[in-house]
Amino acid sequence: ARTGDKLPYFVSAQAHAPFWQQLQLTASGVVDTTQGSLKLPDAELKFNGREHNYVFSGSLKTLAQWQRQKFSAENIRLEVVSQRYSSTLNGSISKLVSSSGETMLTGISTVLTTLDGMYRPNIALTAAQAKWQNGVLSSSELNVDMNVRDASGGNFDVSLTGDADWSPNRGGHVFSAKAITLYNPIQGRPRFVSEWEGALSAPAWNRWAISLHGLFDRQPAELFMQREGDEVSGSLKMAKWNITPYLEQGVLPSFRWFPPEPLRLKLDGKIGTLETPNAQVDNINAHILWDAKR
Repeated sequence: ARTGDKLPYFVSAQAHAPFWQQLQLTASGVVDTTQGSLKLPDAELKFNGREHNYVFSGSLKTLAQWQRQKFSAENIRLEVVSQRYSSTLNGSISKLVSSSGETMLTGISTVLTTLDGMYRPNIALTAAQAKWQNGVLSSSELNVDMNVRDASGGNFDVSLTGDADWSPNRGGHVFSAKAITLYNPIQGRPRFVSEWEGALSAPAWNRWAISLHGLFDRQPAELFMQREGDEVSGSLKMAKWNITPYLEQGVLPSFRWFPPEPLRLKLDGKIGTLETPNAQVDNINAHILWDAKR
């Protein structure tokens, strides 16, 4: 092709990986070689496949360009529709620039919507900027907002901000995290009103740790939880807890996001003052041991 030529293209392929049973890809658009660079002004990748017997499909659109050793893309838009959890994922990146082993991303926005008979979680993730370097994706401006409707119709909201990184080998981590939670039931008073600071790490789906301190129901509290394989352990310390609103009918959230697992639980609790509708109990120390296999 000569400089300045605009050539249409169409590519079809199949991709194989352990993450899905099948994946069919088709790409189309025009190649523009104007001004010594290679441009894809209307690149579109469509895909469809099956994972865990659930059908999914989607598309990726962008304006891409290669010039010397630099690759850039603008207005990246991703859409994925899956039968799993009746979910839809919409993502966008304003600009991506990759050069000399470093990739910068700006204007990141992702929204996951899941429709189900028992719950309807909506998750929004935004980051003004992120960087991929040496196999690690990092951002100091991560914001995550989640809303979940439980079986009774109550709404549970979680807001998380912090510095985060992720890599295929080390998993995900959130540093200097700040989290806010609130549960509004159909009946009764708001509960799980909390403000936390701390850190979260998840090297794998069955290996994670959460360390937080802050306010739970407007009282000082500390929370530590971790999972190693089939064992979950942790501790909770609370200065004061009024459980009266939690005993009201229909206020406890009921979420069934994942299949039940045969876990072992080892939990320690310490509450300075526990208030009930009819009594007050001070200096409570509790130890909980539970094995799903027994």
